[in-house]
Amino acid sequence: MRVPAEITCLIVDDHEVVREGLRLSLSRAPHIRVIGEAADGASAVALAERRRPDVVIMDVRMPGMDGLEATKEITEKAPGVAVLIFTAYSERSLLTRGLESGAKGYILKEAPHDTLLRAIEKVANGESFIDPALMPSFLPGKDQGDMLTGREREILQLLADGMSNAD
Repeated sequence: MRVPAEITCLIVDDHEVVREGLRLSLSRAPHIRVIGEAADGASAVALAERRRPDVVIMDVRMPGMDGLEATKEITEKAPGVAVLIFTAYSERSLLTRGLESGAKGYILKEAPHDTLLRAIEKVANGESFIDPALMPSFLPGKDQGDMLTGREREILQLLADGMSNAD
């Protein structure tokens, strides 16, 4: 994987303390530069269009325009910008909707710092990334209700094969 010399990021979360913590965490990585922050989806879309970061780190649940709608708009209005969903929610349906909205990756807020860096590097490089902590929930288990739908399986297989979900 070729990592750009510098990766510019936009942080989008409605909680100031989360934005602050993420900014501080990312400041430890010399090749990542935070170039803006937004507290809602509409501001995120406007900032992404204006500043064209390499990666938008996007919360899902926010007042007003949520992260999924903002992701859809960003991928339409600023196609070179990769969106990484950054959320506390691990529901499979949310992951599927996030990827269908055009996000290149999906990571949980509880992920270790190194996993977050790897996710940012991968999506900045045009690759997809799904938080490894989510994978056990996709494996068929005793409960048939936990099985993937055909479409979910297809999306995950395409991502595993390195396909872009931007189209």
